[in-house]
Amino acid sequence: MPLNGSGQQNFNFAIARVRLQGAAGSAPANNVRVFFRLFVAESCDTDFQPSTTYKSQQGTSGPDAGKPVFPQASGTGFTDPAGYSIQTLPFFATDANGTHDYDGTVANANIRTISIPAGRDKVWTYFGCFLDVYDSSNQSLFGGTHHCIVAEIAYDDAPIQNSGGVTESPSNSDKLAQRNLQITSSGNPHYPETHIVPQAFDLRPSPPINSQAGQLLNYPDELMVDWGNVPVGSVASIYWPDVPAQDVLDLASKVYGAHLLTASDAHTLKCKTTRGVTYIPIPPASGKNFAGLFTVDLPNTVTVGQEFNITVRRISSRGHSQLQAAAGRQNAFVAGAKQKNVMRNWRYVTGTFQVKVPVGSDEALLGPEENTLAILKWRLQHMSPAYRWYPVLKRYAGYVAGRVDGFGGDSDSVKPGLGGARPGDEGDPAQRKLACAYEYAEASKNRRHYSNLRFALLALFLAVMGCLAAVAFGIIAPVAAGTVFWARVVGLLFTVIFFAFEILYDRCLCHFGREATAIEELLGCRRVRSRECECPRGIFYVTWAMYIIVIVFWLISIYLAV
Repeated sequence: MPLNGSGQQNFNFAIARVRLQGAAGSAPANNVRVFFRLFVAESCDTDFQPSTTYKSQQGTSGPDAGKPVFPQASGTGFTDPAGYSIQTLPFFATDANGTHDYDGTVANANIRTISIPAGRDKVWTYFGCFLDVYDSSNQSLFGGTHHCIVAEIAYDDAPIQNSGGVTESPSNSDKLAQRNLQITSSGNPHYPETHIVPQAFDLRPSPPINSQAGQLLNYPDELMVDWGNVPVGSVASIYWPDVPAQDVLDLASKVYGAHLLTASDAHTLKCKTTRGVTYIPIPPASGKNFAGLFTVDLPNTVTVGQEFNITVRRISSRGHSQLQAAAGRQNAFVAGAKQKNVMRNWRYVTGTFQVKVPVGSDEALLGPEENTLAILKWRLQHMSPAYRWYPVLKRYAGYVAGRVDGFGGDSDSVKPGLGGARPGDEGDPAQRKLACAYEYAEASKNRRHYSNLRFALLALFLAVMGCLAAVAFGIIAPVAAGTVFWARVVGLLFTVIFFAFEILYDRCLCHFGREATAIEELLGCRRVRSRECECPRGIFYVTWAMYIIVIVFWLISIYLAV
């Protein structure tokens, strides 16, 4: 959320920790850059695609020539109103446009020279960016509420390269790191709306399918959904507005001997969860990415405190050509030997994202879900219906509205707003009263807290003074004159310290008492005012007088002991 419960601004950051390992005093790594890219939704397409999701400006001179020097967005709405090319956005440290992130003029920006100090064999360096996700121009591009972020190390002497049929990704490259976790809670006990768990995700289509059988190239790419500990029999669905559901079913029937996929409407696939995995073929297409909504309907048997984890992987085919001699390894390079092309292909994971579903109480989840609904409504108002995420977002907002109602709220009263439901609904009396009730409860809790602290402080003070007086005046046993003197000095110091804490706690009590009284006027109640405990200065003055008397007492006793 952009604002916390007190209306203060929240800020989102990403930090990347880069390790350089080698011998102490070895040549430094010059001009190490780190690029931060945010995917517009969760995605398992985080493999290195330099022409799309990892697009960068290339250097033109010196060591940077032909190497990535500045991250770029994968596309813009100016040339692509439907947003098929808008898949990743770069974020920076110095300003929204990264004006000085990579020019070396700003200390601690995202270009550094890293050296290993003497006596060490490695060194850690930190890079970061401000995730300005609540900027309106960014919010109008997002389809979901969680996003994959990838940090890329761009270093001239060790560039990221796809070669030999191997595509680099965060899973096999030490220069790419991702955070790709979706967290969506399920409610309890209301059912079924609160048990619908939706999340948006982005997916590129399969490449053109080769008709040559037996080479694994006649297989489309697939989603492999590992259901983890999700209750068996839960209902899962995928909504792809750009994909006819029947095309996916036809492809599944062609590829698999049997499958459990069905169509609930023209663009929605449905299946029941199992104890293992479910494979879903990804149809081929060109010039577009598939905006999707992945939903799981949990049964009414789940309880608060449970947590379910789903892992979604993309499976693709990898091909690698080699010339081999038919005569065997020893004669492989003998001139004139008969040779043939042997295609060795295999299936591999290109990327992964995880969905975590903690189960919470309806009361605890209502406020955050109202905030999500307010933001989704705002996006729908500012998003073109031609944009590929618009139908996904419309269905997503419908699910969230049902969850709000199921949690005990009123989805119709939630107004659109990037600040969430509370700041966005300032004109709604019911919402304003709800926000005031929350603030009143916080103020009352703080008053009780400081009141208890004040009582504990007074009890501790009396105990400490009793012990010091026993020593300072020889009540327990005769003591040396020096000990008597210092015991009285310590008694004076402790009294002054306790008195300072007393004044601090009294001020806090008055502050929260006045705050509670002010909110009572808005709520129409008189609990604090009627008890006349807003700021009980009479009690405070009595306590202060006690501390002053004890301070004077210790001063006189020290004077007599000199």
